[in-house]
Amino acid sequence: MFDFLRNEYAAARLRAMKGGLLKPGDMERLASSKNLSEFVSHLERTDYGETLLNFFEKDVSTIEKELDKFYVGMLYKVAAFYPKSYGYLFDFFIKEWEARNLKIIIKSVVTGEDIREFLIKTKGIEWDSISKLNSLGGIIDFLSSRGIYERLGDAIGLSEKFGFFVFDFCIDREYSDCCREKIGGKVKILNEFLKLKNDMINIRNIVRGLNAGVNFEEFRILPTRIPKDFFGIRQKNVLFDRLKKLGIFEMDEPSVLDNGFLLESVFCKKMISLSERFLREDPFGPGLLLYVLMRRRGEINKIKTIMKFVKEDLPRDYLNTILNS
Repeated sequence: MFDFLRNEYAAARLRAMKGGLLKPGDMERLASSKNLSEFVSHLERTDYGETLLNFFEKDVSTIEKELDKFYVGMLYKVAAFYPKSYGYLFDFFIKEWEARNLKIIIKSVVTGEDIREFLIKTKGIEWDSISKLNSLGGIIDFLSSRGIYERLGDAIGLSEKFGFFVFDFCIDREYSDCCREKIGGKVKILNEFLKLKNDMINIRNIVRGLNAGVNFEEFRILPTRIPKDFFGIRQKNVLFDRLKKLGIFEMDEPSVLDNGFLLESVFCKKMISLSERFLREDPFGPGLLLYVLMRRRGEINKIKTIMKFVKEDLPRDYLNTILNS
């Protein structure tokens, strides 16, 4: 009885949050901003207003970090509405930020470019402790002693042959395996979102291998709809044609494959489309929850992209291409 009432309360709060999502036309108004002050004024009365008003005079990276903190904070806030039986669902999203943090720490150690200030701390790992470690061995021992990311040690030898991205692969694989284990058969639509994420990771790795003249088939992450033989494709236009026939993502031309902005916008467009389907199929349960979480994430990604163009006064034609991808 208690869980039923709590679910009803959570659904009511979520419907209120759904009402706070940006409306059609808001992104176009943001994209037409002449400067950052005008950009912020468009969002002043939205859920993002306080974050942007407090930090809009900072550099773009700092504002992006604060928007990411806003999103992670929202995850924990929404999780508090629900009974513990929903924990696996929130773990799916929160663990993604855990994986991102580990990539930041490892990149800081391996490349010497210290970007640890951009960590978005989550619960479960002592980020203050691990972020102070300055060797790969120390990081791997720290994680292994806690029984997590134990296969990360495999990346050390492989990275000498294939490059730094192998560390990202090992973290992405661990994330995917952990989510598959926790989701099980509980929420079919969540499995579809995991596949979507892995599809995009695999496409990026295929392109990375194609550019390097190396077959990265062994770095294919499951579950995915990207066939194994795609990793052996050696021409970008052939890869583009095969991906179009597969019909997972909408891409206009092969150049999209080499453009991080465009690839991310293609992913976000599909993610939002998927979230709308989730809402139609399950308007009161996990479908509503996933819709709000995924729409919010898509909004933040677009806000960050538009903000960068406005603040740096980049050509808006290119921005329109990204937003309409």
